[in-house]
Amino acid sequence: MKGAAYTTYLPETKVPFILHNNNNTASDLNTLIHEGGHAYIQCFVLIWNILFRDVPLEIAEVASKAMELISMEFWGIFYLNPEDLKQAKKAKLKEIIKVLPLYAMAETFQLWMYENPTHSTEERHNKWTEYHRQYTGGITDYSGYENIFSSGFQKNMAIYTLPLYMAAYCFSDFGAIALWRNYKKDPVIALEQYKTALSLGNTRTVPELYKAAGIEFNSSPAYIKELMDFLKQQIAELE
Repeated sequence: MKGAAYTTYLPETKVPFILHNNNNTASDLNTLIHEGGHAYIQCFVLIWNILFRDVPLEIAEVASKAMELISMEFWGIFYLNPEDLKQAKKAKLKEIIKVLPLYAMAETFQLWMYENPTHSTEERHNKWTEYHRQYTGGITDYSGYENIFSSGFQKNMAIYTLPLYMAAYCFSDFGAIALWRNYKKDPVIALEQYKTALSLGNTRTVPELYKAAGIEFNSSPAYIKELMDFLKQQIAELE
């Protein structure tokens, strides 16, 4: 069970505020740092007129996800046992590879729903089952629990509250990985570009914000493979 958290800001004092409940698991660290990324961008955008404070999701999530990855260089402060540190880093990187197909699955499912507004409950459950098997390889045996499995979309809050939100998560993961790769090459330049992009708020287009961060707004198969190869290399170095 993961802890829950969110970040907002206090309009009078113009400072960010994080509400985070811990549950004494490894996710506590990731969650707090993730929300810290959202809080960090708030420190920049609150100087703007209210029209320019609400940054696009594609860059807002880069702020938080990149902070998670960059912070791994300092996790030794938290994980004092070297083996625990190595395991935590591997788990984090493998999780990124694992969830990307799930984001795509949720988006494909939502698109089908909106394009077929008169679909029945049975059709909806069948379609979720179909897409889940397609995007995960169907390796999990849910025999005897088909009725629960087919309604798995119900636990994805974003499907109800933020339609097509998962697409932004895909782009932001690509952006965060690219930014972390830049950081490993030159930390000073990467952090300056990171701060520059965040400081622009909602005054630029998404591709322009990514460019300011020194990364690409790109979802081509070749680019995704390049980023995944980088992640696999980082995981291999931790083995």
